[in-house]
Amino acid sequence: LLVVLVLAGALGARTIERNRDFENMDTLFTAAEQVSPDSARVQYQLGVVHAGQQLFTKAEEHFTRALQISKEFIQAAIGLGDVYAADRNWDKAIDVYNNILTNLAPAQQSTPEEFDAISNLVLRNRARAKAAKGDVVGSKADFEQAMRVAKDDPSAHIELAQTLIARGQNADAIPILRSALQLAPQNVTALYLLAKAANSVNDGQAYDEAVAGLQKTENGKIMGLVLSAEKLYDESATEHDTAKRHQALDVRDES
Repeated sequence: LLVVLVLAGALGARTIERNRDFENMDTLFTAAEQVSPDSARVQYQLGVVHAGQQLFTKAEEHFTRALQISKEFIQAAIGLGDVYAADRNWDKAIDVYNNILTNLAPAQQSTPEEFDAISNLVLRNRARAKAAKGDVVGSKADFEQAMRVAKDDPSAHIELAQTLIARGQNADAIPILRSALQLAPQNVTALYLLAKAANSVNDGQAYDEAVAGLQKTENGKIMGLVLSAEKLYDESATEHDTAKRHQALDVRDES
């Protein structure tokens, strides 16, 4: 009970501090708006502040105003789409993301790398909105398109794999996660998801690869040890192997 109370107190204090930060930023940018009412950047920052406070109507107004001032302000357009998504207005969010991909991103392209980064982000945002709306096929297509432009970013691979695992399509997630790990071999999330998916379909090779990969990372080492202990313990129960059971307990204690 004491631990719970301490944690609750810490989280409460953090929430109060965050709310004060939002209030201070709101005051700052509201004052800036009075001085520079036609600044797209100020309108955008006010949109960010109000979105952080979950004041979605106000955030929408400021992001829209920023785009009226500067119609090719990509950050404001993404912010507007994200506000609609946060407010569960999937159709409006998808429309905004469509507009970015067809009109805004090319106009702001300065380098191919920046264009790919914008496309990757917006495609993933649109994929999530489509998935939430129930458009499974469209969501998968967006994630796959994001994967093709991702370069060295495994985010789209990981999100698609998470979507597939959530639907019980673990076998389909495994090759996608392996592709993610080719881009980022020590990505702990991809390694953990690979272990989870492989275990669900009894793919021992993929599971062992994932656990070995986790144990080579600083942040995933403990997770890898726990998974190893669980596997050994399950095997000991199936095989009635006392020695393996003790080995599993030793690995658990180490973790």
